[in-house]
Parts: sequence; structure tokens; C-alpha cells
Amino acid sequence: MSKLFGNSDGFGDTLEFHISTGRWILSSCKMPNSPTRNTADYFCWRLGIIDSHIICSLLSS
Repeated sequence: MSKLFGNSDGFGDTLEFHISTGRWILSSCKMPNSPTRNTADYFCWRLGIIDSHIICSLLSS
């Protein structure tokens, strides 16, 4: 299952729940114009879902 999110700054991303790991994986990320912030952290922060129960990471392409 997956959830689609759109942000007002034009970035789009997808959260997919992987049953095998029990984790939400952030994919389809676009690198923000900020060299100081990790892409996954950026999107998780933007979506307001950073907490101890949700683990976000980038998928290897």
C-alpha cells in the first residue's frame, strides 16, 4: 500500500509501506535545493511524519 503526497512547493513524493520490514519507505524523491539537508529527512520533515514509529529512507535506484 502507498500514500501519495503533494507539497505546495511543487515537490511530489510517495510513501510505501513495506510489510516485510514493517517500515514506511519514502521514494520518488526530488533533491531539494539545500545542500545541508538529507533528501529523506527533508521530505519527512515537510510531511510532518518524523517520529520514533515511522522510519523513512531513500530507496536505491
